[in-house]
Amino acid sequence: MTPLNPHSLLKQAQTAIAQSNWTSSIDSLQDVVWQQSSATSAAVDLVLNEVLSLALTILESGDFQSRWDVAKLFPGLGNRAIAPLISRLQDDTAELEVRWFAARILGEFRHPDVITTLVQTLQTCKNEELSGIIAVALSSIGAEAAQNGSPAEVIAALTDLFNAPQTRRWAVQILSRMPHSESVPLLLQAADDPQANIRAIAIDALTNFHDPRILDVFMRATADPVATVRVAAVTGLGLRADALPETDLVGTIQPLLFDLNAQVCEQAAIALGHLGTEAAVDALADVLQSPHTPDPLRLTLLQTLGWMETSRAIAAVQQFLRHQTASSSAQSIIQASLQALTQVSSPALKHQIAQFLIELLQSRHPVTQTEANRQLLAVGLGQLGEPTALEPLIQLLADPDMGVQLHAIAALKHLDSQTAHYRLMELSQTQNLKADLSRGLAIALREW
Repeated sequence: MTPLNPHSLLKQAQTAIAQSNWTSSIDSLQDVVWQQSSATSAAVDLVLNEVLSLALTILESGDFQSRWDVAKLFPGLGNRAIAPLISRLQDDTAELEVRWFAARILGEFRHPDVITTLVQTLQTCKNEELSGIIAVALSSIGAEAAQNGSPAEVIAALTDLFNAPQTRRWAVQILSRMPHSESVPLLLQAADDPQANIRAIAIDALTNFHDPRILDVFMRATADPVATVRVAAVTGLGLRADALPETDLVGTIQPLLFDLNAQVCEQAAIALGHLGTEAAVDALADVLQSPHTPDPLRLTLLQTLGWMETSRAIAAVQQFLRHQTASSSAQSIIQASLQALTQVSSPALKHQIAQFLIELLQSRHPVTQTEANRQLLAVGLGQLGEPTALEPLIQLLADPDMGVQLHAIAALKHLDSQTAHYRLMELSQTQNLKADLSRGLAIALREW
């Protein structure tokens, strides 16, 4: 089928617009843009100008979905789209949604006129939703400029926004999305802003940089009266292991494990995990062992110690679990402890952990007294993949709980299916087996 020429497609689009058939009209316009994308001539300019005119009509008259769809056409029309979009953004009498879309589309154009217009409009805009999308548009332009290594024009334009108290928060939000060192001076200023939300945004953005001035900002901000600022600060400190051992980061972060705000405590635990030192492990272990530690923080501590994957961290989790009983801790805590132990990747640690879990089973440790925990132990031994777990898993086939038996069977298959099957067959031929183990072996062999 021969494609329609652009004039026929434009006529189709006009007819569809007259009938408010927005989907059809946008499809026709998209076909025109696609056909003209590789051509350059005066005739092409005329065609694309007509596409622009019709696209603007849809933008002004369509519903939200059609506006959303037609917005995708404008970047393909080039700089010819800038002036009419600016006009609609600046028109205070235009429908708010039209202005919103105009701002959003302008974010696709890195052009001086666009930057200037967006900044000027943001300075005078009274509508929070429109201001928000203008900030997003400027962020898009700024991020692209930063990626290309030339953000100076955008940062210069943002300076006026930054210097005005009523628009500073927008400027800081935009700067926070521009990962370039030229934004650091303004972000450092914003880190001491009287408004807490601005301080938090600025400090969070500074975590992307390793400027020598930033570390002191993080350390001061750990004492900020507002929790969101402390969260941002401790997050930043956790990313500065390069400052060790000259700077006592553990000593700065450790008090935040006892912060009155739960999110600060949890982020402090994660930050210490990122530092990964023995002192950091000890700080985490002390809070983990405390009977006053709330369960949500304890879960974070266990997860953090697990992914640290050091012998000292694993030993801390083992010590904690060794002192638990089925009734002394919530099931979620026992589960988190076992997950922290069994999800390691280090072969040396896997052997250490498997021996510990086997010891729990063979000593009938209090945590093994519930079916759920024995199931978790079976799964964990299977995940670790240590050959020494073969016989203990087989012994779990004698468990009175069918769920434990099935988990043990799955773990045996995961551990070494062929060796396990051979051992099961061998045991099934043994005389004088205990009845419960004999039944478990029969079930396992049927499941193989």
